[in-house]
Amino acid sequence: MMNLKKAVKRAGLLTSIAALGSVGLVAQTQAEIYARSYLDVSNFTITTQPPVNNPVPGTFTFTLNTSSVLNSVTGTPGFDTCTDNGCISNPVIDAPKSSVGADPSGNNDFGFYGPGANSNEFSRADAVVTSAQLSTGNPSASEQIAEAQLVNGTNALGNAGLDSVTRLSFSFNAGSNTTLALNFDAVVDQLVEINDPSANSAASQSFVTTSFTLSRDNQLDTLSWNPNSDLIDSFGACADSTSVGTLSCVSTAAAANLNKTIGVTTRPFSSEDNSGSGNFNGLFLIASEGAYTLTLSTTTRVAMNRIPEPASLLLLGSGLMGLGFARRRKAAV
Repeated sequence: MMNLKKAVKRAGLLTSIAALGSVGLVAQTQAEIYARSYLDVSNFTITTQPPVNNPVPGTFTFTLNTSSVLNSVTGTPGFDTCTDNGCISNPVIDAPKSSVGADPSGNNDFGFYGPGANSNEFSRADAVVTSAQLSTGNPSASEQIAEAQLVNGTNALGNAGLDSVTRLSFSFNAGSNTTLALNFDAVVDQLVEINDPSANSAASQSFVTTSFTLSRDNQLDTLSWNPNSDLIDSFGACADSTSVGTLSCVSTAAAANLNKTIGVTTRPFSSEDNSGSGNFNGLFLIASEGAYTLTLSTTTRVAMNRIPEPASLLLLGSGLMGLGFARRRKAAV
């Protein structure tokens, strides 16, 4: 009889260990949930037509922010700013990279590290402004990225956020019927992917926003331009801009969509992307003389979450209960 009891206890213990082992196998076979949002702006110039009315700089400020979160752990945020004559360094400003997890990238490393390129689970955000027209005399340029990947996280939340806000505020006197011209090159690359058969639910999102706002000081005149090739292709030039008051859009051109949100939730596999590059230009009519302020804002952000299959959690709980039961039986004997 005693031998039978020992056999039963041994069988229960082996079953519990096997259950735990199968949970480990499930975890090992999990693949990735991934998202990135990348934006590069270069050769950005601000001019007026006729040229005699070119902007006279007043005050201007650049500000960068980076942040990251993975499995509820927050990475050290990055920040940098400069104003007027303080914006003459090279680079103009450089926000330290914010990252958490097994981040494989270096500072100012804007390459892509997923999906599936490595087994790391990470979240990162980085941004830099390398030149600024009104402070260095060279066309403005900036680069930024937010990227994150979940691999083995169970019941995990991972997201990376980057608010790279470049506020260039200056005043200039505009003559009647002056045209303000904004011109730049840009590269945008967004990708979201779910490749995880073991999740009960999952979501991956990528955001990019780019906006230029021109406003007349102490007046209600405002014009906003959000470069979006999808709108222009569907509704024609100026469809990606709005205005109030005397400011108006003359024409805009966008080679890609710099204002888009993409996301997927379908398991075990789904993906979506937005990528493009080219030249962007906007012409805006200033009908009244006066002082104006131009604000530039760009954002790249990613967010994701994953909830494991209930069966995996139940299996884990059953294994632990089995081990506990076997230990109590052993103590009783």
